[in-house]
Amino acid sequence: MSTKNNDFQWKTILGGVILVFVSMIVVAIFEYVGGQYKNKETKVIEEPTLTVQGIKENKGKVDNKLEETKNLFVTKLYDNPLPTPSFVSNQELLTKYLERNTSEIIIKGEISEAYLYIKTGPIDINKESVYFWIVDGTSNGGHLLPTENLSTQSGNEFLYNLERLPTVQRPYSINSKPEYIDVVNSYLNTDLNYKPNRQYYVGAFVSTTLLPNQIENLEIRYGCKLGSDCSITVVK
Repeated sequence: MSTKNNDFQWKTILGGVILVFVSMIVVAIFEYVGGQYKNKETKVIEEPTLTVQGIKENKGKVDNKLEETKNLFVTKLYDNPLPTPSFVSNQELLTKYLERNTSEIIIKGEISEAYLYIKTGPIDINKESVYFWIVDGTSNGGHLLPTENLSTQSGNEFLYNLERLPTVQRPYSINSKPEYIDVVNSYLNTDLNYKPNRQYYVGAFVSTTLLPNQIENLEIRYGCKLGSDCSITVVK
């Protein structure tokens, strides 16, 4: 009889311990779930600050502009990569080298939008830059500011809106305030009264003394205005 009583007592105690343990687990689960719910419930949603300037700059843009522009017409300006020469610090030799490697383009029709696509070798944007130029009677261009790169890719791919090309002059600094060139309307869509065609010379090179480096690809990606049969052709 005593043995049965002892068994009953131990079973009662063990059952109580298990019940307490289960209760603690249930309470912990409720506290966790309740805390998560409370955190979600009390999370503050910041109100956006919308401006007219921001709307003008961002309306219609997509997160991956680089991919979107692949659907436009594409004119490849360089058939082969253009290395930065060892005599990059010699202005006279560098000028002749870049003149020899400038692309001549002819534009027909009306361009609705255009982008400059550039791929370089590995580049340190704090110390190196891409220099772009467009030449008619006079030249225009400058170091392209990488902080305004439209490409969401990291590394050595750059995409710029040619209606708002951000350029800086020497001494180059990534923190410089750019001047903007409207290449589309000031050049590509502008007839020249002293030429039978809209003919320009364009090019780019990696401005660096940290050699080797090169322009691996240089393109103009563009669209035509409604009803216009436009084209940008490289003269071979």
